[in-house]
Amino acid sequence: MQVCGGHGYIKEWGMEQIYRDVRIATMFEGTTGIQTLDLLGHKILLTRSKSLKAFSKDVLVFSKDKSMTSGNPHNVK
Repeated sequence: MQVCGGHGYIKEWGMEQIYRDVRIATMFEGTTGIQTLDLLGHKILLTRSKSLKAFSKDVLVFSKDKSMTSGNPHNVK
């Protein structure tokens, strides 16, 4: 619903059914947010912090480079 720009609130496109179907999957596996934090905190930050820092640096360089191009309506700061 949050990604689809309000289409989850109306029945015209069927997005509300897709949203309800996906919610069942998160209930079956547990709380998605807690699992995400567990994965990030224990698996990635503790074991691959150098890789994450390198990736973050690459993303920052890429976004700064793209923000300086002419005609870009979204300036990244």
